[in-house]
Amino acid sequence: MMSTKYSVLWASCKISAKKDLHLEWVAHEDYIPLLIKLLGAKNREIMQKALVILSILAKDSDDTKERIANVEDAIKSIVCALRRWEGKLAVALLLELSKNAAICERVGKLLDCIYFLVVMSSNDDVEASRDANELLENLALLDQNIAQMAKANYFKPLLQCLSLVSFHTFSY
Repeated sequence: MMSTKYSVLWASCKISAKKDLHLEWVAHEDYIPLLIKLLGAKNREIMQKALVILSILAKDSDDTKERIANVEDAIKSIVCALRRWEGKLAVALLLELSKNAAICERVGKLLDCIYFLVVMSSNDDVEASRDANELLENLALLDQNIAQMAKANYFKPLLQCLSLVSFHTFSY
């Protein structure tokens, strides 16, 4: 049953990746919780395709980003995918979701998320590394995330804050 729903969903997203109306239909037909559930599948291909579909759905739609983030344990499931082979796809999805400030705050609060992003930021895969760095920049807009980044030996945002403070202190 789940594989049939999944196959239909994958086919419709693949066919209509550029047709906004079809993507909205997928988002509004309550398939998002099913896709989040598929992130826990043991089959790598299913997990990868679920991440791809979620990324397609989230792109350029704040409403869909919020729908994804509001599914129970969605952000946690995506962050867990950072630890596996699907990390590149997971970081791309998290980057897209982080364009929403409220979701960005929730991403930074998850245990080990920033640590895995810091590790990924020096990945050999250029795209994954770039996405991880961009996501870290988004997360650095919140002070509590800067402290977590420093704990993970990623000091760039902390140094930027300190240099701004020194500049303002000594410029008077």
